[in-house]
Amino acid sequence: EPDPLVIAKQARLADIDEEDNSKEVFTIGGQQMWLGHELRQQLKTSVEAYIATGRDTVTKWFNGQEFTFPSNVWLQMLAVLEVYAAEVLNTTEAHKAAVMALDSVENVENYDITAGYPQPLVFTPEILNAMAHE
Repeated sequence: EPDPLVIAKQARLADIDEEDNSKEVFTIGGQQMWLGHELRQQLKTSVEAYIATGRDTVTKWFNGQEFTFPSNVWLQMLAVLEVYAAEVLNTTEAHKAAVMALDSVENVENYDITAGYPQPLVFTPEILNAMAHE
């Protein structure tokens, strides 16, 4: 017979994964998006190639929308995104460990899986402009 505590923990871990996925978004130019690790690495390589060939500005398209920023702004955004993604992952892993350590179905079901995540990133024109002048 399945252990109710094991079943509750498995369900809560699935909830945590869903919460994790919902946190991995940022807003730029009013549009919500997420760049997975591989895409962030590809973008960084591309921006670095633009910089190496003397290009001051980089244009990229996401979800049918064009984004043009100074090369250094792209690199700063990517660095901020990388840290944000790492913090989201750290929070997710901490929640999973905490749930696994709980000893009752009630505690598992009542565990707040939304606590501790970093605030979603919003790259406003003002923030991007400030990055351009750093």
